[in-house]
Amino acid sequence: MNLFYIKYLFFKLKAKNQHSVHSPYIYALVCTCFYNNSWKSIRKLSLNKLNQDFYYNCITEKLQKFNDESVVEFQIEKTVLNFNSGKLLNEWIEEFKFKKEPHITLINNIHLQRENWNSFIKKKKYVYLDFFFYGIVIHRYQQRTESFFLKIF
Repeated sequence: MNLFYIKYLFFKLKAKNQHSVHSPYIYALVCTCFYNNSWKSIRKLSLNKLNQDFYYNCITEKLQKFNDESVVEFQIEKTVLNFNSGKLLNEWIEEFKFKKEPHITLINNIHLQRENWNSFIKKKKYVYLDFFFYGIVIHRYQQRTESFFLKIF
């Protein structure tokens, strides 16, 4: 258990905030979903098993809201959103091989699958947002590949 806290501490040391994001689309996503007053009040909850499900549901709602707003703000087609808290990272990776349309995928429990996540990031095909407990994979043709480690908890 102590190893988990040490890994989380090292993640917090290398993670940045919203100002490290360069893309206007990703910056809008991060600010709309996480760096605002409503998220500040939510993130004060502890990260136990029950609250992880609450956080997952909250993030999915915020991503859906952002997806609806981004159609108007960025004048783009609506992106496909993928959520399934029960899927493992390996299952998502297999699914990505066949998906060609733009999508935003929220992946749960990447802290338990850190080795797979790090090797997946090294392929540099998508935009990756790493929050330690959750990961977001964004596939847009207009977006160049980048990885962001962000502090949201």
